[in-house]
Amino acid sequence: MIKIIYKQLILLKALLNKHLNFLVLLFLCFFVSCSTKTSNVYIPNNQLGIDTYIDSEFNSLNFSSDTELKIANYSNKDFLKKEKRALLKIRCSSIPEKAVVDSAYLYLYISKIDNKNSTFNITIENIIEDWDVTNVNWIHQPKTDSKTIAQITVDKNKRNYYKVDVTSFVRALSNNEFNNYGLLFKILPENGNEGFISFLSSNTKDFDSRPKLIVYFNQNII
Repeated sequence: MIKIIYKQLILLKALLNKHLNFLVLLFLCFFVSCSTKTSNVYIPNNQLGIDTYIDSEFNSLNFSSDTELKIANYSNKDFLKKEKRALLKIRCSSIPEKAVVDSAYLYLYISKIDNKNSTFNITIENIIEDWDVTNVNWIHQPKTDSKTIAQITVDKNKRNYYKVDVTSFVRALSNNEFNNYGLLFKILPENGNEGFISFLSSNTKDFDSRPKLIVYFNQNII
């Protein structure tokens, strides 16, 4: 009888140890996953903000003090093409060196919108050379690699903000694949893709309506 009870106690202990190990492992997995993921929020002000727009009609003017980032492609009454492009650079050098970027989103807040069609597309490209925000204009605009980082489908009924997935761009920056010269926003003149939209720039007084970049990343991944 004593031997039977002893064997049952040993079996019970083994079962408890097994479940205890499982619970400890589960807790560790949960703790690690919760403690390693974090995010940085970047909202430039009018001193640190590097954003402006350039205009094909006023091709020698600089608009870096404007409170809007204007993007347009349209024809005037004389059927002459007019185009505006936005340039935006947000410094995100505070991402830890060994961090792994999980995702990154750019928030752009709408100021004005006008288009003939119900929708039009904005193409975002990577700028590959340095530029001076206080001197840049249409004539002296920076070059891009012509590769699409992301696209925004503009809906004339949308009146708040656009959330743009720029994960691939920020991840490449974090991996030092290229220098951060910023992004260029333009409307490609294809198949009647005409329209006008302006986003609030870093010069706007409303802090919450300035361009905002949120980067989610993991650290100390086991």
